[in-house]
Amino acid sequence: MLVDAAVAFQSFIGIGGALTDASAETFAKLPEAQRKELLTAYYDPIRGIGTTWQGPASRAAIFPAGAILYQRERQPAEDFSVAHDEQYRIPSSSRR
Repeated sequence: MLVDAAVAFQSFIGIGGALTDASAETFAKLPEAQRKELLTAYYDPIRGIGTTWQGPASRAAIFPAGAILYQRERQPAEDFSVAHDEQYRIPSSSRR
């Protein structure tokens, strides 16, 4: 999509960003009131900037606080773990 500087009020699909480990950890450590304020400022189209697209950061831009290891061995599937992501990325309400 191109922006034409000569045309006012052009339509667009949306704006977005990427979530990093650092941002997820920082967000999780905020008090509840500040988390709500941040979500409103980021996603609300009236009272905020109206972000409509969100995705995970690419591997080069994750910025983890420590090493991330999903599987210790090359073969056994039972060794696979997302415990690192459960700390700040996966909400406890979605875990089963």
